[in-house]
Amino acid sequence: MWYLKEALLMLALVGGTSCSQAPQETHLERALRHQAGGDLRNASAEIHAAVSEAPNDAQLRRHSGLIYLEAGDAPAAEIAFRKALGFGINADDEFNLGFARALFLQNKPTAVLELLKDKQFATNATGLAAEILSSKALGTIDEKRAKRNFLEILKQLDQRSFVHADVVDADAILGTLRSEREQYPALRAAFEYRDWLKDLPVGEWVTLHRQSVHDDVLFMRQNHGGSAFDSKRGRLVLFGSDTHDYGDVMGKNWKNNVFFFDPALAEWTQSYAQDSVKTYTVNAAGIPVAGEHGDHPWAMHTYGAVTYDESLDQLVVASYPAHEEPGKFTYLLQTIWPKIGRHPTWLMDLASNRWEALEAPAESFFLNAVAYDADRSVVVGYKDTGVFELSGSPRAWHRIFDKGFLGPDNNIVYDSKHKTLVVFGTAAGSNDIAIYEPATRRHQIMPTTGLRPPKYRFAPMAFYPRIGKTVVLIERRVPGHDQMREGITETWLYDLATDAWQQVESATLDYGIYRNYNLEYDNFHDLLLFVPNPYGPASMTTVLALRL
Repeated sequence: MWYLKEALLMLALVGGTSCSQAPQETHLERALRHQAGGDLRNASAEIHAAVSEAPNDAQLRRHSGLIYLEAGDAPAAEIAFRKALGFGINADDEFNLGFARALFLQNKPTAVLELLKDKQFATNATGLAAEILSSKALGTIDEKRAKRNFLEILKQLDQRSFVHADVVDADAILGTLRSEREQYPALRAAFEYRDWLKDLPVGEWVTLHRQSVHDDVLFMRQNHGGSAFDSKRGRLVLFGSDTHDYGDVMGKNWKNNVFFFDPALAEWTQSYAQDSVKTYTVNAAGIPVAGEHGDHPWAMHTYGAVTYDESLDQLVVASYPAHEEPGKFTYLLQTIWPKIGRHPTWLMDLASNRWEALEAPAESFFLNAVAYDADRSVVVGYKDTGVFELSGSPRAWHRIFDKGFLGPDNNIVYDSKHKTLVVFGTAAGSNDIAIYEPATRRHQIMPTTGLRPPKYRFAPMAFYPRIGKTVVLIERRVPGHDQMREGITETWLYDLATDAWQQVESATLDYGIYRNYNLEYDNFHDLLLFVPNPYGPASMTTVLALRL
């Protein structure tokens, strides 16, 4: 028991004194003696008595946390550790790792990561960290939860962010865990998934996850929704709602919540539960809001008008609920709609899941698209009526060009290799590429001689940094194939440097994708993530991955 060395030394010194001269044992001394002898029941009783006599003693709280932890009472240990922090304890490696273990025993991995994220550990703490990370600390958790927790641990270690350890320490912990994996099914399953994800074949779409009734979060992918990738946390982000598809005109399927898929954990989570349409109202500023506290946006079509602003850690939504306007598809909001003063650009802080409305006047890209220029920390919006940038302090939309060459139903990505915005698709059908190069203000349709993909609209797009090309998914149908799933979906690559297309024939899906804006690049795993179209109300949302 590594945390008893000093205490045992003290007891040895006390034990060397004659009985007639020995002072009466304190509750703490008896607690440590019982703990050293494996009598954790009496150790817990004695440390409880000690704390009762001096409830504000940080060291007693520390000892009580360690004793309760060894006795298997994780909730009591957590309370003791928190009290010790409140009383100013010196939170050394032993304390922090013990606290972390108490949290893990209660299935609180997020709290563990929060506790340890800014901690620096001594080199000899690696073994202690490995003990906490082992499934011995997860004995009371079911296999599903244990596997999920291990995947979270492996993700943090892979990113060198679990305890901010150096490379050697992180590798040592991974090695320790790998050596134990055959003893614990959940740990073995976590490693098998992690290793499989790292070694996906090149040039083939592979199913990462298909929702089932056993998932904590179930939802149908929205044809009219958009996506982004949270490059700070490694998560695919979906936001947007069909609102009028599947005969839904009463708001039952109006999704205004945000969904996250973490490929390292193979799971979906959500920001909050979908708000009832009964909460839809207009606040004092004239902005349409939803939710019990009136702090969420309404459900809306977003298409390509969603992106992630990495510099501000915000999801940017530059659309508005146009199809909820009374008379278009529903009259559900006819008494509320006239009260709307303005439709804002919505921003969600991804650290807190809190929404705010941009104070500056909005520029809507409903039926159009936006992308994040990471080199200038600017959001660029593209539509046929103009090209705009969201920038400055305070941030506001600024018109760059009075006209765009493509739109609506276009899509846009930022080519970070060539520092250029690349646009494809339009409602009339097109296989042209339009570009906007901010440094030179070059804005044009590319000539593109030779091979081109079929003309298309609302095409999923993503830029693949390692190969320096834009990936575009194109649905191809033959006459008579009118149902959503009919046809095939081809994967095409566009190289701006040569103004040339090529098809990845091995990455053809044997079904159509209809309207889709859910293709993103995962910088954590060097993969493309794609959520294809649902096919009827009973379909399960699926995530595909492609490595090029």
